[in-house]
Amino acid sequence: MSNIGEVKFKIFKKKKGIFWTNTLIINTVVVICFVIFIIKYQVLSIKENNTFDKLVGYAAVGIIFYGIFMKIIGIVRHKPLKGKFEGSLILERDKITINNQVYNIEDIQNIKVLNYDYYGKFKLERYDFEASLSQGVDNDLEIRLNSGKIIKCAFFQFNRNDMSAAKKNLFYYYLNNKILFFDLASILDKSETYQIEILKKELNLFREELAQKKIL
Repeated sequence: MSNIGEVKFKIFKKKKGIFWTNTLIINTVVVICFVIFIIKYQVLSIKENNTFDKLVGYAAVGIIFYGIFMKIIGIVRHKPLKGKFEGSLILERDKITINNQVYNIEDIQNIKVLNYDYYGKFKLERYDFEASLSQGVDNDLEIRLNSGKIIKCAFFQFNRNDMSAAKKNLFYYYLNNKILFFDLASILDKSETYQIEILKKELNLFREELAQKKIL
């Protein structure tokens, strides 16, 4: 059990600035149509209707129906990637590497991991017009160094429990006071009482093995 190897994840770099999603495009068109009518009827006090008014109205209604259509077909489609994959996150017993930058465990004060997202996870959001299946990139790792500096990165998971492949490394981080116990349980998706008890037994066995090999 104490044979600890490296575990890799793809790093996701989120795009900065405006990303033109269906929701942003639809809301923008609706707001523009609304502003046009406000300017015409309230500011300029032009009451008569013309072909242009009809076109603006059709555009507003049409874009809303387009949004509803995209929402329906989005149930079986993946959300757009708002960024790109670049570099690797590598978890090892005595170090963590983020995009070729190595952080030794003894230089790390604590580690936090949020890994609830995975590829194909269903995410239905009420007030948008986007696809509902996740790309699996809304996972974050944060390390705080002894110097106080904080390093963060987002990473990809194909399955919910992909981080379990790094369980031995996570155990080692916990035993070296880098991760809190209930954070460790959350990372490994252990929430039931019996799962917590099993996790505690695994940690005790792992601690004994490391002590016998004089690693810990």
